[in-house]
Amino acid sequence: MAIEFPGYEPVFENEVYAKDATVIEDGKVTPVKMILIPKRYVEPDEDSVIKHLQARAEQAAERLSFILPGQRMQVESKLEMILLKIGRGQSPLLTHLRTGHEECMAFVRENITAPKLEKGESPDKYLRIEYGMVPTLLIEKNQAAGAIQNAGWYSLALSKFSGINMDLLLADGVIPARVEIERHIANGTYGTRLMKINQPRYSPEEARLIVEATYTALAKPEQIAQVKDSSTEMLNSAAEETLEKMLKPRN
Repeated sequence: MAIEFPGYEPVFENEVYAKDATVIEDGKVTPVKMILIPKRYVEPDEDSVIKHLQARAEQAAERLSFILPGQRMQVESKLEMILLKIGRGQSPLLTHLRTGHEECMAFVRENITAPKLEKGESPDKYLRIEYGMVPTLLIEKNQAAGAIQNAGWYSLALSKFSGINMDLLLADGVIPARVEIERHIANGTYGTRLMKINQPRYSPEEARLIVEATYTALAKPEQIAQVKDSSTEMLNSAAEETLEKMLKPRN
C-alpha cells in the first residue's frame, strides 16, 4: 500500500515526497521543492550501539583482509569509512572493538550518548518526519548527473539546508494524539519522550505543517507500517558519533 501525503508527489514511493514552492528573497524568486521524508526506527540504546559497532568492526576487518595496499575501496556509510581508516592505521582499536577488549569497551560506553536501558526495559520506537526545502535547480542538476539514486540524497540535502526533524513516539504502532503534539508545539517544546524536534528554536508554523501532513497520511498503524524501517541508519549515526568522540584529541 502506497502512502499518500496530500499535495505532495512521491519521489521514492513511501520514502520521499515533494511539492513545488517558491522563496522570495531581496526581490528574487527562487523555485524550491518542499521535501518530506517519513522514517520509523527503534531508538538506539547503549547495548545495541556496542553490538552494532562490534559487528561493523568485524566486517571492516574482513574487508581489509582482502584489500591490496593502495587499492581504493567503496564505502556504504561514514561509519564504515571511519572503521576502515582505523584499521589501516597503527592503532589496535579495530581489533579491540571486535574482540570486546575490556578497557576499550569501558571507553566506548563512556562516549555513547544513547540511553542505557534497565533490565527488562525495551527501547522506544519512533516515527520521524524530515521536512524542509531544497532548491529545485540543485535537484535538477544532481538528477541530470545521476547523483540521486535513493532517498539518502534527500536526507543529506535537508541536513545541509537546516531541515527540521520531528520524532513522534510510537505506542503499539500508533502516533500520539494530535492534540498532545499541538500542545507541545504551542508551548515551544522540543525535547520530550513524546515528541522530539532537532531545532530548539523551530518554527511553529513549520511544525504544524508537519503535523497536518503526518496526521492526514499516517493516522493508522497499517499506514505507519508502510514507512521504511531506518533503525540501522540510526544505529550507524549513533556509532559514528561514539567513534568521533573517542577519536577526538584530549587536551
